Amino acid sequence: DKLGTLINFLPREGTLTPSPWGTISSHFFTGEPAFNRFAREGSSAGWSLSHAFNDELAFRQNARYLRSDMVYQGVYAAGWQPGTSFLRRASLDAYGDLTSFVIDNQLEWKRRLGDWQHTVLAGLDYQKASSYEAQGYGTVGAGLGLINPFAPVYGQRINPITSYTGTQQHQKQTGVYAQYQGSFAERWSLTASLRRDQADSETLTTRFTHLGRVTSSAAADMDQRDTTYRLGVLYRTMNGFSPYLSYSTSFLPQPGVDHLSNPFKPTTAEQSEVGLKYDGLPGWQFTGSLYDLRQENVVASLPEAGFTARRQIGEVRSRGLELEAKAEVARSLNLIASYAYIDARITRSTVAAEIGQRSEDTPYHQAAL
Repeated sequence: DKLGTLINFLPREGTLTPSPWGTISSHFFTGEPAFNRFAREGSSAGWSLSHAFNDELAFRQNARYLRSDMVYQGVYAAGWQPGTSFLRRASLDAYGDLTSFVIDNQLEWKRRLGDWQHTVLAGLDYQKASSYEAQGYGTVGAGLGLINPFAPVYGQRINPITSYTGTQQHQKQTGVYAQYQGSFAERWSLTASLRRDQADSETLTTRFTHLGRVTSSAAADMDQRDTTYRLGVLYRTMNGFSPYLSYSTSFLPQPGVDHLSNPFKPTTAEQSEVGLKYDGLPGWQFTGSLYDLRQENVVASLPEAGFTARRQIGEVRSRGLELEAKAEVARSLNLIASYAYIDARITRSTVAAEIGQRSEDTPYHQAAL
């Protein structure tokens, strides 16, 4: 992959709101064409095995190995130079690699007893990942890298980056889980699951010069355990409507470190959902739902501490509506349309001013066809 994501962010003034000098063209490039580069190589391999002992009991195993390397360098805009029509710019040089292995073992048992259909699933999964990332920031041209977005001139000197921060991280996670699915008289459907996770991480952060000399280092270990579960019930009516309720909790370890080189805590969440499905028309399916999602330790960007700096927010609450329609409009042609309204707001944070504010990168409306 030699395209990647370009760091071509533009200021609010001159794009979303007017500026004294006009509107910045959507074709304006903030970087340096001869310098900006992104290259990523990746490979993966895996297997999927299954064995049926009889009509009721089966075993499955799925595994995957992944390797990825990345190099990224570029010039990006850092805001307006006060009182002028020029943007300040800085440079970024980053590289890293990732290796991971995931394996999941499942044992499934099915049996029908009268009007009840029972399915029990039990499993053990394990994943291990090692990553390294180094990044450094530098200056452009005379130091500010000034460029006029309304009449850009490229070719400024990229000054050598003298200091880098490298992060080496090893993560392991083991999970044991069990799930029950039951249906009664082809009307009621019940789901209940329970999972126990243990996640460990070792993080070493170093600062070093462009010559490789280490100037400082810090190590941090983290050991997290959590139990999560999910409950759900659905009832199928005679006329094609199926109301349902569900409640679930989750636990997700986060790779990387924050702007102070502390390893991220796992993100935990709980979600309540109520919805209605309809499949009374041949070839059509409709679903509508309302949900309330609360997430703790959400990873978010922190631009004032650096272009790639991140932190964790105490709690984000998302409430919304989701609508989806599926239709078989012709043989071998299906149509899927969806719409979502999302109100995501920060409800707990160490920064008092952002409590009640909307969460970044979450629009009110999303639609797909």
